[in-house]
This record gives sequence, C-alpha cells and structure tokens, in this order.
Amino acid sequence: MKATAIIFDMDGTLLNTLKLITVSMNGALKARGLPTHRAASYRRFVGDGLANLVERALPVDMRDEATIRLFIPEMRAVYAQEKEKGVPLYDGVRELLTELEKRGIPKSILSNKDERFTRLHAERDLAPFRFDAVIGARADLPLKPAPDGALMAAHIMERPPEQIMLIGDMTADIGAAKAAGMTAGAALWGFSTKKELADAGATIFLKHPLDALKLI
Repeated sequence: MKATAIIFDMDGTLLNTLKLITVSMNGALKARGLPTHRAASYRRFVGDGLANLVERALPVDMRDEATIRLFIPEMRAVYAQEKEKGVPLYDGVRELLTELEKRGIPKSILSNKDERFTRLHAERDLAPFRFDAVIGARADLPLKPAPDGALMAAHIMERPPEQIMLIGDMTADIGAAKAAGMTAGAALWGFSTKKELADAGATIFLKHPLDALKLI
C-alpha cells in the first residue's frame, strides 16, 4: 500500500541543522571553559532530545543530573541567538514539499527538538509550506521512539497509521514508525549511517528526498 500522508523528522531530514547545533552546544561549553566537539561528533549526539545531547557533549565526569539541568537552558540561550541566522534545507526538500502540496498529501513534522524551536523553524525556514501538525519535545509527550507523537499526528491528519510513512534519519524515527504501525522511510542524507538505520529495523532507504514520491 502506498502512503497517503507523511510525517517528517526535522533535523537531519528537512533541515541541515548540524552546524547550528554544533555552534550552540559548543558555545555553552566554551562559556564555562569546557572542551568542545567537532560537528562529526554531534552527528552521534543528536536525535534523542536536548537532555541526552547535553549529557553526551559534557565531559564524562560531569554528566550528573544537576550539571545537565544547568547546561540545558544555557544551550537553549545560545541556540535562540544562533537560529536567527537561518538554517538551510537539504537539496530536494523544497521540491518534495512543493509536490506534496500540489498533490494534496497531508504532511506533518515530529521532532525530538524543543517544540518552540520546532515551530519556529517550521514557520521561518520551511515557509511557505503548510504542515497539518508540528510536534516537538514537550512535557506531556514521550520522545521518539515512543509512538505517541506519531499517532497524534496521524489523528490530526485523519489518516490510519498503516497509510502513513514516517521519514527520518535517526534510529529513533525508525523505532517510532515501527511502534506506531507506520512505514519507516530512512533518510540517508541525514545524521545516521545506512547500517545504523538498518540495525534499527529500516528496510526502505531513501537516497534523496524526491525518492519519497515513489512511495505515495
């Protein structure tokens, strides 16, 4: 069965936010005289929410709960400033979203990024495209790979899970799709390797955003 609606992850799938994340977390670390990381390291740190990103970026001997709580608002503050510079879309994303709108295919965003930043990126970097739902990390909703957010988006789009393809570049996206009974589309242009996504259970691999059009 071909998909009649799509849920997108945002970071690493629609938007190339790796530089933004790297600069923001490194800025928080540098402000306290701590070692920073290269962008390649942040590819491994992202995908499981801000608290996990902060924990992975901190020195091993500083990964206690109190220190993580301290750095979360500091990273958010730097991110809020840096995001004003804008974030690029991956090649082919604009064309894909344009075609989906021409065909009247419902589409949503489901991210493990803070919901306020998820919405800001959708409104600014992904304008003028319309999304039926824009869902980010919030206190009342478990992060991916839990299926809750995906099922919420399905309800808003009025599509049964089995008719939805969830496209993402992280193992959490593959897990969320499988848990929700949706088709998982592994985005190979993002932050994870094909092996990592295959090990998470992905069987459909997209080399380019426009490959998704073959599945709807």
